Amino acid sequence: MGHRFALTLVGLVVCTSASLAQSPVQAVFAACPTTTRAFSELQVQTPARLVSDSSALQKPLAGSAHSPTVVEFVVDTLGVPDLRTLSAKRGTDSLAIKHASQTVARLRYAPAVASGCKVPQRVTASAIW
Repeated sequence: MGHRFALTLVGLVVCTSASLAQSPVQAVFAACPTTTRAFSELQVQTPARLVSDSSALQKPLAGSAHSPTVVEFVVDTLGVPDLRTLSAKRGTDSLAIKHASQTVARLRYAPAVASGCKVPQRVTASAIW
């Protein structure tokens, strides 16, 4: 009976050390970034993710030429697009850019995360407005 107990104890120790080595949760994180600049998608562990209805990005604007407009903007730490940072990367139709601005204002995101902290991130969206 004592032999079984030792075997069980060794098995427990092995399992415990193995589970610690495989734990995805870090015991210590790097300090939160102190900069207010916007991060790119490659600089964060978890990129900003659209959580509101994305069907608004797929509705063509009546009378548009159906050419894709690409806009870039910053999603803040609350998941709200900052319209002051909205810029057109492709497509110069002023009506499409106006519609894009109105649509982006309604979108909500899960904020990007870097070092365990919510950070602002530059986001690019492409759609037929």
